[in-house]
Amino acid sequence: MKLKHIADQLGCALRESAPGDAEREITGVRGMEQAGPDQITFLANPKYANKVKNTAAGALIAAGSVPELPLPVLISD
Repeated sequence: MKLKHIADQLGCALRESAPGDAEREITGVRGMEQAGPDQITFLANPKYANKVKNTAAGALIAAGSVPELPLPVLISD
């Protein structure tokens, strides 16, 4: 499923890190340390934000605002 469709279905804002991120194909969900480039991961607790820089995930779902990251972020309330 394309990242833009996931954002729409979840009612999230999509913050792209590069042009075309909205068209990225996402095939699954995994934990931050296990996710690969075609998977999405999540950050529910800000105390784990430092782990984001080491993830290989293709995208991130984050609760609330997060700093600029080198991957697309779906912002969820």
